Amino acid sequence: MLNEAGVRYWADSGTLLGAIRHHGIIPWDYDCDLGIMHEDVDALWDALQPHEDRF
Repeated sequence: MLNEAGVRYWADSGTLLGAIRHHGIIPWDYDCDLGIMHEDVDALWDALQPHEDRF
């Protein structure tokens, strides 16, 4: 969905740490941290609109 919308994203914070240190998700971490470019915020909101019933 983000790729189709042209949103640039990357693993950040604990998600990035887990990917490097644990080769996956940190066992006690229950969220996902993604970073996006400030310029892509509007594209992110536009991409989420058709799915707003899920939130």
